Amino acid sequence: MESELRMAMELQQAMMRKTGPHSLSKTSGNFPHFDHRYVAAGLVGGDFFHIVRLSGSAASVFICDVMGHGVSSALIIAMLRALIEGCGTDAADPSVLMTHLNVEFTKILRQTGTVLFATAFYSVLDSDQGELRYTRAGHPYPFHVQRRAGTVAPLPGIEGATGPALFCELW
Repeated sequence: MESELRMAMELQQAMMRKTGPHSLSKTSGNFPHFDHRYVAAGLVGGDFFHIVRLSGSAASVFICDVMGHGVSSALIIAMLRALIEGCGTDAADPSVLMTHLNVEFTKILRQTGTVLFATAFYSVLDSDQGELRYTRAGHPYPFHVQRRAGTVAPLPGIEGATGPALFCELW
């Protein structure tokens, strides 16, 4: 059991870097640059993020927190990541991606009879267009940090907005 837990930890760490800059750019042009720090609460867990290059100027960021901890949450994360990577052109539209993800994952859960909750935030940043599109499903408010201005504030239009968590199956 210990070796299986260690293997799950190694697989989860391989899917997500813990620290440092995350640049999807081969050049230093207008492409978004991401810095992050990820520290798991245990060996394996139910929190993850996924950053993907969508075009020469656009990237998507998916942040998710799955109910619970341990191997089962890590397995759910692996399934979610596979579903996200299979979204193709749906990834450019946050609401379409989140709806697709919810529908597909709900199909999986119905087969198991499992009740599960996950909160999520998905955004698409296009630096050429100067545009950030996002959606939130029960996830805590994301903040916009402006280092030069010394300000931190919730993203515009999101204050007070609530929504159901993803992947709720109640039987």
